Amino acid sequence: MTVVIISPSKFFREAIRFILQDVREIDQIDTFERPEDIPRGRVYDLVLCDLSCEGVESEGIRKIKELGSKVIVFSFDPFEKMKDTVRKIGADGYVHRPLDPRSVKEAVLSLR
Repeated sequence: MTVVIISPSKFFREAIRFILQDVREIDQIDTFERPEDIPRGRVYDLVLCDLSCEGVESEGIRKIKELGSKVIVFSFDPFEKMKDTVRKIGADGYVHRPLDPRSVKEAVLSLR
């Protein structure tokens, strides 16, 4: 499985990379600050995306999903507050920050 982590926060990009580093099913992990930074034509099996990224709610996730990627979004807000946004953008999963390693791994492995 190929994974990309998208967040304006280097801390969160690296934290998620660290959490996922020992997941056997993952072959590659890339990181970017914004969805637009993904090289054109590059498709990932799974995208973990910070909802604080600019443009994510409008075009970012839709374009990623059109390429066939599964998408998990994360935010500091509890799911109950974000569920309409998560459904509207078509995300496949949601992880609440601060990041709990177990919930991150469970969310990722549930989509393989």
